[in-house]
Amino acid sequence: MFKALLLACLFLTCSCVGPARYGDYLAEYQPEDGVVAAPVSAIDVRYADDYRSEPEVKRIKNSFVPAILYWSWNNTLECSLDPAKQLAYVREGVMQAADSLGLDRKLAGQQLSITLSQVPGQFYYVNRMYVVIAIVAYSTMGEESITPVPTDLVASYAVTDGSDRRSAWGSSTVFSREEPMRNLWKSTRGFTGKFLDSQRAELQRMGRELVNDIDRELYPVSRK
Repeated sequence: MFKALLLACLFLTCSCVGPARYGDYLAEYQPEDGVVAAPVSAIDVRYADDYRSEPEVKRIKNSFVPAILYWSWNNTLECSLDPAKQLAYVREGVMQAADSLGLDRKLAGQQLSITLSQVPGQFYYVNRMYVVIAIVAYSTMGEESITPVPTDLVASYAVTDGSDRRSAWGSSTVFSREEPMRNLWKSTRGFTGKFLDSQRAELQRMGRELVNDIDRELYPVSRK
């Protein structure tokens, strides 16, 4: 019985990831696909305001219940991605779409400035564990998951000439398709990397959709 309790305690303790370590996972992440779309010189993508310079992680729940026949653990972290990486992933999608649409040619020497006022990147990391203790053994049940905070991409844009005079402007919203993810087979670091891969793909998709929306507004005739 004592051995079962000791093993259960060690299992619960080792499964906990604190804010500092999880922040390292976010900061160290590098996408498996390192291919980056070539920039289009006539297009600039930026944030509306200054953002923090690194990912943020803070613990919002940390509970441990050691009952006689039942133990439970809940470790919940509130996380925000690195803003520089968020911007880079949206920009990748923007440049991919701009290249396929020939947007540089359509602008004919003008500059397209895209300003992002809202970008997805917040999520909750949750690690729950339950231990049911019997007289001669114990059983464990657990769930490790990441749940994004549904956030749409919101942007404004302006087309300017060499004197910064605006010839066209507008705004666009790309709706989020983010979905929760459960860890079924990977380490916490590997699971987080898999989620960040999906976040990068989603931000790239949003960047492409954003440019498609802008192209439809600016050049409706060329799409007929």
